[in-house]
Amino acid sequence: MIKEEIVKIVAKRIMNNGVNPKTGKPYVADDITNKDYKKAVNRFIQENAKNGLKKI
Repeated sequence: MIKEEIVKIVAKRIMNNGVNPKTGKPYVADDITNKDYKKAVNRFIQENAKNGLKKI
């Protein structure tokens, strides 16, 4: 089960060059190890990038 709030938080961090708390480096999609979450985050980013929404 995917929690949409987690997807939104991770996607916002990626889109705004936020820090990955595990690595201390900017968050990137490759940091997501769960394939379902990675797919959901990528979809969220694509949908919001189309609308020109940098800060959600």
